[in-house]
Amino acid sequence: MENIMRPYVDVLHDFQNWTPYIVAIMCLHVVSMTFTTCLVTALLSDLGALRKQTRNLFYLNVVVAEGLFAWFQFIKFSLLLSCNQLLQSRALQYVDAVNVFGTVVVMIWTLTNVALDRWLLICKGIQLSDRAIVAGCVGGWLFVALAALPLLLDSGVTWGEPPIFAGTRWMSRTPIAMFQTMLDWVCVLSSVTVVTTCYQLIRRYIMATKARIATTIRQSQQLLRRDDPTTPPPVPQVDAELDMCRKFIMLSLASILCGTPTVVWILFELLTGRRAPELFGALATVFIVLQPTVDCTLIIYTNPRIQARMRGWFRRGRPACAGQLPIV
Repeated sequence: MENIMRPYVDVLHDFQNWTPYIVAIMCLHVVSMTFTTCLVTALLSDLGALRKQTRNLFYLNVVVAEGLFAWFQFIKFSLLLSCNQLLQSRALQYVDAVNVFGTVVVMIWTLTNVALDRWLLICKGIQLSDRAIVAGCVGGWLFVALAALPLLLDSGVTWGEPPIFAGTRWMSRTPIAMFQTMLDWVCVLSSVTVVTTCYQLIRRYIMATKARIATTIRQSQQLLRRDDPTTPPPVPQVDAELDMCRKFIMLSLASILCGTPTVVWILFELLTGRRAPELFGALATVFIVLQPTVDCTLIIYTNPRIQARMRGWFRRGRPACAGQLPIV
């Protein structure tokens, strides 16, 4: 691949122009770091629940990937602001590119595995073993390690414009750059298609099952009224698997919505060979930076057990703060 490194003076000029924006992005990263750290602590502090409900590893996989992304980006920007000469560091560019690439791959891999797991369990009645779930979670990180090797050999890795994330410039028209980028996006869009298809099939199956259950309940009510008119109608129970399915559907939708501006941004530059408007790129970056916070908020909101554990942390400290001083 051709070397398309920009002169250091140009990169430094762009970086200094975007300094207020970068500081704001760092503040958003601090929020993400707080959420992801608290959520990882809550998940790992309840090992009993993690063993009983192995599918919580899917949550852990997503949160760890997003937490590493937020922590590394905050550290990277702190280093760049304190020492502008690091903008010339090829090592930092490569590590940044691998960090962004790894986060995206683990997220897509995990959400695709979740969709397939829900489809197999709900529609086909096939329950994956705990080992298969663990292998699915670990497989994402192994795939990142293998897929990142070509990235480390890519001489075209550089800071973006504005210098936010490092990677191959999407407007490069060299055949190998086009092929690699198109292959990456075929994988991304294929994963999104698999996730959407699985949840659509699950939705159809649930609606058909509900229709059959409603018919059965109506028939049962008619028979019960004939025998004993005072007997209350049966109340259908909410299936825990369907409840978890709804949670992951919300998580998948949030990830897709947060990533859509970036997809539009990249495809525009890839297909046209021209730079997208800087303001649109900045807006897309904000959505990407907000995604860990949005995902963690959804996970906490939809899991009462995690909420209770986090509330317990504050309750432990409250008596010590609000209590009176001991009498000597």
